[in-house]
Amino acid sequence: INIAGETTYSVADVLRARGIPFVFATGYSSDRIPDRFKDVATLNKPFAFKTFEKTLRRALADRPCHREASAA
Repeated sequence: INIAGETTYSVADVLRARGIPFVFATGYSSDRIPDRFKDVATLNKPFAFKTFEKTLRRALADRPCHREASAA
């Protein structure tokens, strides 16, 4: 949500407009996320790799470009 003191919400707006899935990773509480992004998966820092993997899989599950790594 914050990179070098700047919020990333404008980037998230562009990603959403283009239909590109994304996930927020933040140390902030969820009340800092604007209402328009309440449906976006959020990883709370610190997080484990397994949690990261599961969250990304859920975010990408219904995307046409999604395929399992073992099928590549």
